[in-house]
Amino acid sequence: MDREDQGAPERDPDDDWAADAEGDRFRGWISPDDRLWRHPSESGGVPAVPPPAGGGSRGRATTWIIGGATACFLIALVAAGLTISSTGGTDDSAAGSRGPLRLDSPPTTEVATASFFSASRAEQMAADVAPSTVGLRVVRAGGTTMATGLVAMSGGIIVTASSAVSGARSITVTEPGGKRLPGTLVATDSVTGLAVVHIADDLPTASYDDSAPAVGDWPVAMSLEPAGRSGGKPATSVSTGPVSSVAPAGRDGLSAIDVVLPLTSGDVGCPLVDTRGSVAGLLESVGVAHGLTVSVFLPAQLVSHVVQQLVDSGQVDQGWLGVDVRSTVGTPASAAGAVVVAVAADSPAALGGLADGDVITGVDGLPVRSSADLVTDLYALGPETPVNIDYRSPTSGSTYASVVLASDGGDAPVLTASP
Repeated sequence: MDREDQGAPERDPDDDWAADAEGDRFRGWISPDDRLWRHPSESGGVPAVPPPAGGGSRGRATTWIIGGATACFLIALVAAGLTISSTGGTDDSAAGSRGPLRLDSPPTTEVATASFFSASRAEQMAADVAPSTVGLRVVRAGGTTMATGLVAMSGGIIVTASSAVSGARSITVTEPGGKRLPGTLVATDSVTGLAVVHIADDLPTASYDDSAPAVGDWPVAMSLEPAGRSGGKPATSVSTGPVSSVAPAGRDGLSAIDVVLPLTSGDVGCPLVDTRGSVAGLLESVGVAHGLTVSVFLPAQLVSHVVQQLVDSGQVDQGWLGVDVRSTVGTPASAAGAVVVAVAADSPAALGGLADGDVITGVDGLPVRSSADLVTDLYALGPETPVNIDYRSPTSGSTYASVVLASDGGDAPVLTASP
């Protein structure tokens, strides 16, 4: 959406950009017959693009060396992402079928330009999440700002970024249909930067996907901006861009999903939607790396667990596994994980049989590709939570232990363990 970071003045509800004109549904769209270029998807297929020479390495730096006018156009799309806007909710008839996107090259940390897809595809992906996406008008001492929120639980429980509501004198929540309700800040978590807001209504709850998108996927982000004081339906914006990296260590050692998207800090709290139409993450911050706008999303699994704890007790109470770990370095993806470098005595990990040199590869069926993944998977799981730990042992190969997390420094019984 075209607004200034956080301190943006509210848009005039009578502005032409926000008018409900079917003829201007997609901002900046030009008929193929009136263009000098034509995207491959408009002429029957997308050409295969070979993987970058030498493969990719984890990180945010991105480099392309591609010839031809079509490639230059695609690179421009990658740099800016694709944003489509409308003034009403997404048409339910757009849901359609959702098969996974097909990539023409294996996932790397390089951006897969060949996986660009149409605006209608993006709207289809966002259709299921649209009824659960709300706009926030936040009044502070310094003025009024806008943000996006997501209905995370039944009973009017909305999650957003804490930066969007910090210092709020009042919060007004605008539903997709235009209904406005006062919002009450329930609790925030300083580690993840998440906040929970409550409204006296029961909107549809978004569905979460615990499996993060892969590098090279093109998920979509959906923002919703309230109309002016005179009311009316909020303006929606659906953006799409490539995932540039997954599971880098970010805020307080937590993993994140980095996506090249043209978002601003005024979009914080908006959901990231995968090809199945489920929420894969929530926008925590926006930055610039090597000339590209990179939007940082917290994984959906982390968001859902934090929301549950904030609603239950107003804070996040961490369970304790009892290991010090580091990420595997210079290894193929098949060998990725968190290497155990120390195990606390009488900890759940020790009772479960983990030892120095073991490589943790999964938590409750979710892959652990780095130490940041492990921190993220365990962060919002409280004491007395049973957890299945998959790991590789130098002596016995792939194995697992099922333990119960403890309070920091406490004991935890082991439930079962493999040989």
